[in-house]
Amino acid sequence: MVNQISVEDALKGDYIILDVRAPIEFEEAHIPGAISLPLIDDEQRAIVGTLYKQVGSGEAYAKGFEFIMPKSKELFDELLKHDKPVVVYCWRGGLRSKIVTLLGMSGRKDIFQLIGGYKAYRDSVRKSLEDYDLKQKIIVLHGYSCVDKTKILNALPNSIDLEGLAGHRGSVFGAMGMKPNSQKMFDSLVLNELIKLKEESYIVLEGESAKIGNVNIPKFLFDGLKAGTNVLIKMGLEDRMKVFIDEYKIFDRKEEFIEILRRLSHRVGKKNVADIEMFLGEGNLVEACKILFEKYYDPLYDHTMNKLEYALEVEGDYVVEIKKFLEEI
Repeated sequence: MVNQISVEDALKGDYIILDVRAPIEFEEAHIPGAISLPLIDDEQRAIVGTLYKQVGSGEAYAKGFEFIMPKSKELFDELLKHDKPVVVYCWRGGLRSKIVTLLGMSGRKDIFQLIGGYKAYRDSVRKSLEDYDLKQKIIVLHGYSCVDKTKILNALPNSIDLEGLAGHRGSVFGAMGMKPNSQKMFDSLVLNELIKLKEESYIVLEGESAKIGNVNIPKFLFDGLKAGTNVLIKMGLEDRMKVFIDEYKIFDRKEEFIEILRRLSHRVGKKNVADIEMFLGEGNLVEACKILFEKYYDPLYDHTMNKLEYALEVEGDYVVEIKKFLEEI
C-alpha cells in the first residue's frame, strides 16, 4: 500500500518535494521549490504517449517500464539521500509517482505520493486565487521607464516583484535576456508571495498593466493595484538611459532589439527607427536610447501617469524616503 498525502498537508509540512514528470512538464510549471527527478525524459515521454494513443495502454506501459528500469538504482539513491520526509508527484497522482513512491518505501517509510498530483495542486492554486481576500493596503511605485523601480522595489519591505515572478519586464523589450514563466507558474509564485505577507499591513508593488508579457495578474490583485496608494519616483533622462543600457545589454542582443524596434515603426516613426539603428551601428547607445525614450517610452508613460494622484514623490534617496513613508502607514 502506497503512502499518500493531500496537497494541503504537503504544503503545510516541511517536505522535500520531487517532481517525477518529464523535464518539459517541469519546465512549463511545477510546485515552487520542487526538485525535478524525471522518471522518463521528453523523448521517451513522447514515445510512450504515441504508443498509448495509437496502440494501447498495455504496450505503452511496457515501453515505459523498459525506459524506467535502467534508472531504478539512480532513483532509489536520490530518494534515500534527503534528510527530510519526501513527497513525490506526477501529473494526476498516477502510475509515475506511484512507482517512485513504492521504490522509495523499500528504503524509507517517510515517503509519500501526492494525491491528485500536479493537477490537484494547480486546482488548489486556482481556487485560492479566485477566493483570495486581499486585506493589505497596496503601495504602488510609479515612474518613467528605467527609473530603477524594480531595484528600489526589491530593497523595500513587504514587496512583491511581479515582473520578476513573470520573468518579463512588462515592456515591449521586456523578455530580452529573461526567461518568461507560464501563467501556471506565475500564479503559483504570486500565491506563495502573498501567503508570506498575509500578516503584514501593506504590500508594495510596481505599477503594471493587467498583463505582464503573456501572463495575467490575478484580478483581485490588479484591482488592489489600481486602487492603491501611489508613489512617484523621479529620475533624470541621462540616468534613466544608463539604467536602460545596463539592464538590456543591447549590444549582446542587437538583432533581437532591432527586430522588436522595427515592429514599433507605427508608434515611433520610420525615420526615428532608422536613426536609432544608425546610432546603434555607430556604437552610440546614448543617442539611440534618447530617441527611444522621447518618442516612445515617455509619451506612453505620460498617458497613464498624468491621470494619477501621488501620496509621495521622491528623487534621490529613493529607498530611504519610501521606507520613511512606509513606517508611517
